[in-house]
Amino acid sequence: MPNPEWCVLKAEVIPPYTLKLWFEDGSIKLYDFTHNLNYPCFKRLRNKGFFSCAKTDGSTVVWPGDIDIAPEELYENSIPFTQ
Repeated sequence: MPNPEWCVLKAEVIPPYTLKLWFEDGSIKLYDFTHNLNYPCFKRLRNKGFFSCAKTDGSTVVWPGDIDIAPEELYENSIPFTQ
């Protein structure tokens, strides 16, 4: 069964807190993570070095320490990447 369109296949950090994301549906988008940094669950990500540890697990973006974000959030609230 194919992954839903919002599954993140690849992620790249654009400092300080932006994610460039490649989705299952072929789209490439930018997600500004800044507005999430005030949530307690993302407190550790305020450290730019720690934020840069972002990677994908085949469906979303994850960080060490079991920190992740819903792929639907990333897909629905990101903007298309244009070169």
